Amino acid sequence: SFSSPPAPPPPEGGRKEGPQEFDLAGARSFLGHLTSGKVVAVRTNTAFTRAECDEKDPGEKDADREEKGERKHELDTEERHELDKQEPWYGLWYGDRPLPPDLADYWAGKPRHTTDGGVANGGVVIGPPSRATLSLPEPNRYVPDDLSLLATAAERAAAAAARNALFAIKGGGGGGEGPEEQEEEQEEVEGDYGCSCGAVAAPSVPPPSVPPPLVAGEGRACAVHPGSLASPGAFASGAFRRAAAKKAERKGLAAAALELMPPPRRLDLTSTTPGGPPGGPGEGSLWWDLWYKLDATYERPKAQLTVLLASPQAHADPVHTALLCRLMSKALQQRLYAASIAGLNWSLSPAPPQGLVLSVRGFSQRAPLLLEALTKELRDLGPNLLESQGFCSKEGGQGGVAAHFETVQEQLVRNYKNWSLERADSHAAFAARLFLATGRWEVAEKLDAAQRASPASLAHFHEKLLSKVALRGLVHGNLSQADAERTAQALNDALHAKATPAAQAPKAEAAEGARGGGRGGACLLPVSSGAESRAVSLPVGSVHRVVFAAPSKAEANSAMLLVFQAGQLETDPKKGAILRLLAQMVREPCFTTLRTRESLGYVVSAFILSFGSGKGASASSLAVSVLSKTTPPSEVEERALNFLRSWAAELRGLEPEVFEAAKRAAAAKLLEPPKRLAEEAGQWWGEVVHDDLDWTRYEDLASATLELELAEVADLYEALVVDPAKARRFAVHVHGNAHPIDAKPSTAEATAE
Repeated sequence: SFSSPPAPPPPEGGRKEGPQEFDLAGARSFLGHLTSGKVVAVRTNTAFTRAECDEKDPGEKDADREEKGERKHELDTEERHELDKQEPWYGLWYGDRPLPPDLADYWAGKPRHTTDGGVANGGVVIGPPSRATLSLPEPNRYVPDDLSLLATAAERAAAAAARNALFAIKGGGGGGEGPEEQEEEQEEVEGDYGCSCGAVAAPSVPPPSVPPPLVAGEGRACAVHPGSLASPGAFASGAFRRAAAKKAERKGLAAAALELMPPPRRLDLTSTTPGGPPGGPGEGSLWWDLWYKLDATYERPKAQLTVLLASPQAHADPVHTALLCRLMSKALQQRLYAASIAGLNWSLSPAPPQGLVLSVRGFSQRAPLLLEALTKELRDLGPNLLESQGFCSKEGGQGGVAAHFETVQEQLVRNYKNWSLERADSHAAFAARLFLATGRWEVAEKLDAAQRASPASLAHFHEKLLSKVALRGLVHGNLSQADAERTAQALNDALHAKATPAAQAPKAEAAEGARGGGRGGACLLPVSSGAESRAVSLPVGSVHRVVFAAPSKAEANSAMLLVFQAGQLETDPKKGAILRLLAQMVREPCFTTLRTRESLGYVVSAFILSFGSGKGASASSLAVSVLSKTTPPSEVEERALNFLRSWAAELRGLEPEVFEAAKRAAAAKLLEPPKRLAEEAGQWWGEVVHDDLDWTRYEDLASATLELELAEVADLYEALVVDPAKARRFAVHVHGNAHPIDAKPSTAEATAE
């Protein structure tokens, strides 16, 4: 034991509890016993034989005997004849002897000459390894030593109470009659809260607008147990849920949710550009669009930091973007192993059409350190590729970046080639996105670009990528606002030595070119300069169809994808709620009819399909996909249309209670609160990355869903699917080898353009 001597002796039959101070002197004393004179070395070799076994075995083949002779010839005579003992249980022969004297002397620190007389080493005597080379690795700088929570106990208790209230509001849909609403009036006092025993405090105490902090010395005592304080579980009592539901009814579901679970807030990081012209574009330009939220809900010393590096180059060249992300991940896999074993994870991934997303998640104390290190590695990736001719090795093994290029290029090329082996329904979905969204590349184009890529082309792309970049980030978790601001400044400094304002970018680039540079830093542009991928709007009353054979000749399955375009729904929560409700309601009967009853295919699904990305640039559609080996795509489309048209009558004839149950189920799914920090951070990031900032998106959709009438849902469905004068239909047919493409199209196909 290395525990310090002053510690009290452990109880009889037990052991010491609690942290113990490390006894360095005891450790050194123990290590002092590990000497070369106490080593037991075990050597195993199939060529080790007894001297008596050298005679010829009649059953042994000549080739085996020859091979054994060669192996024995490689050993010296002493080793071949050392098996002079036999263990009694299995009859195996073995031998034991002292270590060879020269090896024992070498381990003991005595120098020895080389076997070739020192010629290979200039006659220098070789000694034992120096103690400097036999040392423990450096301390892992990513291991946290402070796991304290920044949110105060009062903030955590208030967050727990608010979360319980949010579950109560969302679980009940914000209102509705039930058994609890029919209880006595005296229990329906707004703000009633009680002990974990379930007792409700006397209503004479004025109800607070926000539940009190539940910390020692604060809070309200239980009416039954005066010495106890209200616990977070008390806020899930019937009285508190009814009070929360009433608040949601008065203020609206979205307003109540915002009050109970506030979203991230934007930090003011505006700065005047040094040396920029007064009043010019550089002055007051927002280098960072940074959002921040301190976590007080999950009570974990963790954080998630996500940064979007928006650049038009990423959208213009997705192949080099993918190569850049893969190369950095491969090159840093071993070097950042210390971060992974310290509980930190990171990723760099393309975020089409805007740019790259760099994300770090894990223990909050060291997460900013890792993010800064990653940003520096990303900054230096291009220059290191340009210096790759000699595979220069800098401190930390940075030269390995160029050595990994061929590997990641080969992997990417193989992925593009293997795309043809994907299932037919995957090709159908890709074809729909290729036709209905702008700025997409075909896989053949990507394959050609990946095969022609080189370290020099990637370095050139890296330079253009960081020459004009916009930054948008979200810091969420156990980090302070000061930590978030310091992280933003550190990343700003890491990306460039001198911050170049947008107005001075052309002059700065010309100056760098004249100096032979151009790689010295990045030009940070306003965040609004991000790219968009817009959806293609189909004409009303049109039918479009894409027909092609599966790329793989071995693919026996065919696929059919039907898309009914609904349009842009971001600014119309009611229409978006109807589309979500329709997708939920039609999913089960679609599967039952097409898959179970008609046996059209073994994969049948109905879902919402969105095209395009960026603020105000996306469009949503109702889609039906079928993968079939027995039925050709044209027949599958016809029978799917027949079902969808016949289901319109079933929809209009729904019983009111069935429709209400469907609405409540859809609203409950929308209102389910996140259960983990990463889940909540992902929800906020979805609003931040496209600059939508619709913090109550799901609450608005849920409220609109609960207010829907059956007639308006049926009307939209008929206009979307049934009425040929209003529908905007797009179909994709992928033919497997079991269903060759007809020379003449069917009647339905002939009407489509």
